[in-house]
Amino acid sequence: MRLGKDERGITLVEMVVVIAILGILVALAWPNLVVAINKYRLYTSARTVASDIRLVQQKAISEEDNGYNLLFDTDNDVYYIRLGTEKTKTGRVDPNVDIVSAVFGSDDAVEADGFPKNRKLFFSRNGTPVLPSGNGTVTLQNRVGQRYYVDVALNTGRVRVTPTLP
Repeated sequence: MRLGKDERGITLVEMVVVIAILGILVALAWPNLVVAINKYRLYTSARTVASDIRLVQQKAISEEDNGYNLLFDTDNDVYYIRLGTEKTKTGRVDPNVDIVSAVFGSDDAVEADGFPKNRKLFFSRNGTPVLPSGNGTVTLQNRVGQRYYVDVALNTGRVRVTPTLP
């Protein structure tokens, strides 16, 4: 069976043109993809922090122990879940995300463990945070400058993740 003139395969020139067009499209989409990936990493880190805060809150309720707390080390972008002063878990955010601040109250006096008092979040036996006044907030930021906030309400203990400052 013989192939007619219209039934030939594609030429090398046609293949190069298609690959060039695909390359241009990828080059145009790449910056948006990078921004979306960074925002996803930031959001995932914020959700992880909120989940661990809720875990500590539930442990305080279920075990009826007000010694559960979180300590935020903003210099090293980690946080510790503790029972009293004993660390039970170390939480980490994505390497491309920074813990900019963690503020729970206004007392920034440095305690014996070397951390300011306002970087510690304690929960009472009924699950409400023990904060001097107002809400507590953890601020996370990615390398592009986008921010998410994990807000802990004083009266209710509600924990929420929000892209706007509470």
